[in-house]
Amino acid sequence: MRNFHKAVFAATCLLLTSCFDTTPTTSVPEATVKQSSSGICHDHTSSSYKRTKNFKAFDSLQACLDDGGRLPKSKTKQYDAAEQEALQEDRNFGYLHSKVGY
Repeated sequence: MRNFHKAVFAATCLLLTSCFDTTPTTSVPEATVKQSSSGICHDHTSSSYKRTKNFKAFDSLQACLDDGGRLPKSKTKQYDAAEQEALQEDRNFGYLHSKVGY
């Protein structure tokens, strides 16, 4: 009889534990690109991405730039160099493709 009471107690504890599961059933997806309140577009490679809390979310860097956002200063030089390399090799370069008219 004593084992029966232990089994009932254990089953009750298990049932109550599962009733109070606080794991969220839905999660908010992380934004691919965050446009900060100052208009800077931060993707996952930006050192400010995780720190940016007040933002407008975008699916792509292109969408953020099209909305009037700009790149962080640290990224502008990298993108300018990549653009020049692409132009020299006569090939398309992502978002700048629409900006330079190729």
